Amino acid sequence: MACENCVSTRAIHNGKPIVKIEYANQNVYLITAVPIEQEGSRYAIELFKDITNDGIIDVEGKEVAEIRQLIERKNNMIVRDAFTRIFNENYINSQLPHDIYKAQEENRKLALFLISIRNLKVINNLFGLRVGDGIIKKYSKVIKNYSRNPEDWTARCGGTEFIIVLYDVDTKQAYRICKRIYDKLYKIELDSKQRSTKIEFDIGFHILDGKTMTADDFLLAAGRNIYQNADDPAGKKTVMASTEIFPKFLFTGREQEVALLLLEGKSNSEIAQSLFIGLSTVKKHISGIFNKTLVKSRSEFIVKIKEQK
Repeated sequence: MACENCVSTRAIHNGKPIVKIEYANQNVYLITAVPIEQEGSRYAIELFKDITNDGIIDVEGKEVAEIRQLIERKNNMIVRDAFTRIFNENYINSQLPHDIYKAQEENRKLALFLISIRNLKVINNLFGLRVGDGIIKKYSKVIKNYSRNPEDWTARCGGTEFIIVLYDVDTKQAYRICKRIYDKLYKIELDSKQRSTKIEFDIGFHILDGKTMTADDFLLAAGRNIYQNADDPAGKKTVMASTEIFPKFLFTGREQEVALLLLEGKSNSEIAQSLFIGLSTVKKHISGIFNKTLVKSRSEFIVKIKEQK
């Protein structure tokens, strides 16, 4: 595995200076990576400053192991998700390009799994952030167990998404891994009072086998290749999850889709883009939803749905 906190890679990716702290030869150093562009290519220059006596890290009277732990904690705050303690987007930005290059150079397969919680915003709106945070913690606990060796890693990105990066995994193995992840995540439920609402999620994966692509394209490819559970070929569980949120209202299929997006706080134009329909059609469905729930506004609709739980 490359350095957990590779400031040069992150500086090049983000286009701005990145810093970290290191301890060497009984001194504490502040390392600053500065991105530069030369003849159309991006590079990074690393600048070192001795900060032993600046008070940033108190080393006086401490053993080497204790000093290293202090520095590791500070650096981990940069590349670890504070809530789940798995890696964050900073780490993805530095490590994923490295792994893509390494897999190509060593002619090894590299698998990326993308897990997305589709309706977390709906759950947050219905039951509060505390319930949504509980889901994130449960999902991260499952997902981090798939980091099998020092080269493998897991991360949280975008609030509602997780990724798993594994070396030397072929397509057949990837499907088996998806199946195991699916089975574990599907067992995660809300508390009894909210159990009528199901957690909706997708698992996608992509495998690099001798080819290269950008980190962004790798993530997009995984997101497009969605695993379909063999026990649910028609996506019945997804349909049930949507309808069970509105058990007391006779919404049409399209009204259910619009209602879910309303709960996510989407605007009319965003709903139209998501469902590939016109604005006038969106307004028509919203009007039907409001009539069936006996409300006059979006805020009243959200309150009404919460009251049904």
